[in-house]
Amino acid sequence: MKESMYTHYLSTGIYTNPGAYTDYFRTLPDNIPDLGKLICDQIVHPTVLMFPNPYLEKYFGSFSKYPIERVKNEDEIFVTAPAMTAEIFRLNSLGFIGNKEVSSRLAVTCRHASVLMASVCKAKGIPCRCRAGFIDFQHNGSVCGDHWINQIWNEQENRWINVDASGYYEYDNRFGFSQYDIPNEKFSFSARAWLDIRSGKVNGEKFVYQDAKGTNGLEATLIYLFLDFHALMNHEIFYSFRPRYVYHGLEQISEVQFQEIDYLAELMAEPDHNFDELLKIWNKKTQFRLLTSPFNEDF
Repeated sequence: MKESMYTHYLSTGIYTNPGAYTDYFRTLPDNIPDLGKLICDQIVHPTVLMFPNPYLEKYFGSFSKYPIERVKNEDEIFVTAPAMTAEIFRLNSLGFIGNKEVSSRLAVTCRHASVLMASVCKAKGIPCRCRAGFIDFQHNGSVCGDHWINQIWNEQENRWINVDASGYYEYDNRFGFSQYDIPNEKFSFSARAWLDIRSGKVNGEKFVYQDAKGTNGLEATLIYLFLDFHALMNHEIFYSFRPRYVYHGLEQISEVQFQEIDYLAELMAEPDHNFDELLKIWNKKTQFRLLTSPFNEDF
């Protein structure tokens, strides 16, 4: 890896900066599977709370112990790594310990798990980046749901390792590979998904943004393309944010703008090879960075 990229993925942004928890993060396990399992042990995914499965109580204990006064999705409350960590300590003064029951866990999604994992790795001096894309949890090719993972640099093997630290998916038994070393072909990176839909290579309906609206296809991959671009630039935005000019959907995008997005996706399909050009676009193409959300629209 070139030095500029190595330095970039060691640096943090507003969401991954560990702040006062830097020294604490350095005491956590260095072994990535052990660290990934420990991050999983701090979290319960909101869908698990909304649709509790008795089988999962072997990981979480009785779901009835989750306090009724707590919302079942805390994503909007704990957006940064320090905020998540502060709440982890509030729930249990021992901090990051294994095998917690559900009442001592954060109720957050995969984006938050990847931010927390990235923050810990960067504090340890391990280059890491969050990635936003899609994964086939049914393992049958029918649906790819939106998902965030980490890519962690392995110096010895000279490669990025795809790591999912957001839950107990039992990848080994179900899929035959570890969630702490996911093969590249098993994760649909958003840029490739966008390009494949645009070229007619795949039916975009299988790429689903799980927003309870059934958003799929180009619109779903557009959302995740920009989430992934920002993540590559160490700016792991909350999923309610969009670049302003695409916020109201595909019908607002001109053909010239589509071509600009296509070019961005082509670069992102090989982010290491095209790192300098992606950085140049980040610094010059303000339309990709000018964000809005339900609370930030112009009135």
